[in-house]
Amino acid sequence: MTSVLGVVAARAERWLLEPAPARAERAAPPAPVVTVVGLGRGCGATTIARAVGVELARRHASASAVVSCATLPSAALAVGAARRLARAFGEEVRPAGRLVLVADDSVVRCVASAREVPVVFDVSHGTPPEAALAVADRALLVASPDVEPALAQVAGEALARDGLPPMLVLNRAVDAERWGDLPDVSVGEGRVGARLALAGRDPIGAVAAAAALLADACEGLAVHG
Repeated sequence: MTSVLGVVAARAERWLLEPAPARAERAAPPAPVVTVVGLGRGCGATTIARAVGVELARRHASASAVVSCATLPSAALAVGAARRLARAFGEEVRPAGRLVLVADDSVVRCVASAREVPVVFDVSHGTPPEAALAVADRALLVASPDVEPALAQVAGEALARDGLPPMLVLNRAVDAERWGDLPDVSVGEGRVGARLALAGRDPIGAVAAAAALLADACEGLAVHG
């Protein structure tokens, strides 16, 4: 396993740290690293993770972003930047739209340490988030109206670190009056936007609006130096 990671890291390093001269002339701030944690089954954390990844990729000079995933999806259409970045990792990845989906969190953490492309960790409900949170600039907690607001509040307090509480995202926020002003960002129903985000493509509607707000926050907290 260690030798495999070494090969992957070397390939990624060559792609990330030895860019074409036109790219090398432009100094860029470190790319943000984001951890998205689902607070309930089926809450849509993967949709939010990929939507944020797409938005960060759209804004970044690399034109792509790396997003972790539990299992690799089937082949998908991808932009040239995502296909090129995927080739740096070998076969165990999947380019999709603007994203490179990677199933091995160890590889994703390696990419995150380089800080050359945006990275989003998609932590599903029930998965320990500590390793992903340790390297992140921003944590996003995703809940659906089925989750108890008190649970979301406790989870936010438990994950708060360095004086920076995670942002709470209420997904599919329909008939969610009992949440009050607890969520930092509420996402309305947007099935088409969600499908586009899951495919690594630019979402539309409510999902796109939420992704833009969350990307603003994530970019503002990128670590410099």
